[in-house]
Amino acid sequence: MFLPFGTVFLTQMIRAVPGEVMEAARLDGAGTGRILIHMIAPMVKSGLVCLTVLTFVDA
Repeated sequence: MFLPFGTVFLTQMIRAVPGEVMEAARLDGAGTGRILIHMIAPMVKSGLVCLTVLTFVDA
């Protein structure tokens, strides 16, 4: 039920991360994986928790 909603929801959360953050990390020498894990993941953690709760309640 929540797979299409979750995909759109997390995609929009990741797109909301400012490009300057990723650019600054890239200038500091971070690769794509490090940017994803250390920069983007903490910024979208609240959305991921919200989606997890909604999925759990729906099940």
